[in-house]
Amino acid sequence: MSVKDFYRTAQARLHNKTTARLQFLLRGSPKMRAMLPVIRDQVLLHKEKAIIRTLYPAEQVYVAAVMREVGIDYGVYHSGLNLTDRGKLFCQ
Repeated sequence: MSVKDFYRTAQARLHNKTTARLQFLLRGSPKMRAMLPVIRDQVLLHKEKAIIRTLYPAEQVYVAAVMREVGIDYGVYHSGLNLTDRGKLFCQ
């Protein structure tokens, strides 16, 4: 196996691993599966910001995990943030 083949194999395995993790995260959430293409288009293609509102803290963790897997920069806004941190989130 050449060095070039080694890197191609490693890159393919990494891609497959990321895809598998994303499939696992999206498996139990029809809402997120429906929402993800809209978010992707708005944030990555049109370079706009998006706010995803959740009812429970566990949903925030879930949405953050999906955003991380997809490669979308995100911030988690919650009631425990002080005014300075809230301002920083909106200015990002």
